[in-house]
Amino acid sequence: MKKPSKYLQRLKEAFSRIDAANAEDPNRLTYQDEKLPKELVHARRRSEWLNCLAPDASELVCIAARAMHIQRWTIPRSSYPSGRVGYHKWRGALAQFHAKTTAEILLEVGYSQAESNTVAGLIQHKGAGSDADKQLLEDVACLTFFEFDLVTFARGQESKKMLNILRRTWRKMSPKAQAIAQSDSIPGDARQLIDTALGSSKIGQLNNGETST
Repeated sequence: MKKPSKYLQRLKEAFSRIDAANAEDPNRLTYQDEKLPKELVHARRRSEWLNCLAPDASELVCIAARAMHIQRWTIPRSSYPSGRVGYHKWRGALAQFHAKTTAEILLEVGYSQAESNTVAGLIQHKGAGSDADKQLLEDVACLTFFEFDLVTFARGQESKKMLNILRRTWRKMSPKAQAIAQSDSIPGDARQLIDTALGSSKIGQLNNGETST
């Protein structure tokens, strides 16, 4: 059954507000021969990856995918101590910020408190939302990272640590997303790093607490 136009309008408005917030990113990347705000490109690509993985994904999952890293540049990794403890504090602060910012946008454009809470929970990987929905969000985050940031991220990491991070990230992904990550949809230099990580030792033997997304 088709949704009434007023519901489609609020989704369109939510995407517009999320994109406007991400368009403020001072960091730029070249995408399709155009320099664009990094988080704006990432957000739109997450939506495209979601459509590839699950074209029938729910409205709230679509919003969570678009907004899950909204204005991420405003809380840089350098604002927290180095090491595992600092990393997890940073990730926790980011998740709370993304969830709160998105929920405020949703309330402004006509979503209910319950719907806003559901999206906030999905972004924070807790609360309402099925495991399948949370897996989709994990997948789109990983695929976007592989597409845009993996090679640059790898240059700043000690080789053994990088391989462990990659293997840990791989374990979080669904088989469908893993297949895409090893296809031509991901740049060749990134696929080479993935293949190296997967082929160099057993994926299950990990002790590093960080992941890439």
